[in-house]
Amino acid sequence: MAALQGWGQYALLGLVFAGWGLGSIVGGLTYGALSRGFSPFLLLAGLAVVTMPMALAGSAYTFAALAFVAGLLCAPTITASVEAVSRVVPTAARGEAMGWHGSCMTAGSAAAAPVAGFVIDHGGYQPAILVVSVAGLAVALAGGASVLFARRRRLALAA
Repeated sequence: MAALQGWGQYALLGLVFAGWGLGSIVGGLTYGALSRGFSPFLLLAGLAVVTMPMALAGSAYTFAALAFVAGLLCAPTITASVEAVSRVVPTAARGEAMGWHGSCMTAGSAAAAPVAGFVIDHGGYQPAILVVSVAGLAVALAGGASVLFARRRRLALAA
């Protein structure tokens, strides 16, 4: 909204939301058609990276187009994280695990909004997009590294 307001194109907010939503639908349908999923950490890293160019947009139209591209990885990232939880959590504990998953998703969104708002207030929308994207990339890298570490440790113990 800050970018659109700065460009005097606030009325085109729906276009940006439509771009992101359409990208997410296309990405979700494409991901669902695949016979094999991807690591949620890889998808989250990809989502963070493809979101970064939105900071370079100069109008609502380029912002919407870049939002479409970022949206392509939105639904697949969420779906892959749900698949990962379902795969590693025993059936008896799956309801609780999915509750924790949803709570963590909500907490991440709730934490990102005031951080982004603070950055917008002090530097504009471009750095806010980059800060949130870098935070997502950091989470992806930390999560992927923890999975690799756990896998290596499990292999070492089995040997």
